[in-house]
Amino acid sequence: MLELEHLDNLEGMGHCPPSSMSLSKLKYVYIRHCGKLPKVFQAQLLTRLQNLEKLSIEDCSLLEKVFDLELEVADCTEHDSKIFSLLKSLKLKSLPQLNHISERDPIGLMHIPQLSILDIDGCDNLRF
Repeated sequence: MLELEHLDNLEGMGHCPPSSMSLSKLKYVYIRHCGKLPKVFQAQLLTRLQNLEKLSIEDCSLLEKVFDLELEVADCTEHDSKIFSLLKSLKLKSLPQLNHISERDPIGLMHIPQLSILDIDGCDNLRF
């Protein structure tokens, strides 16, 4: 489990070299009250979160998107399916600037085959 709370100056995650941060066994990420965070996961970090089952993000006032799936490979569909293959729960609450879960179209729920809980509340700017 990874919990990030009240980190007012946190502006991103995923700029660490692959060898410096092993997150392959991480199953739950909880992010709350991180005021300067514009997006949660960059592509290079997502490839290490293949066992992620639950993601909860609340009260991050500047968050615009959750996933940055602009992978530098020709066919991203195969990578997307591995990344989201175990995600069961996605909760997004009180994120007034959130306009994309991912800018990449189509992310859709078809790339999250195990998703059984989708809880979105207070995300009035969400378009996709």
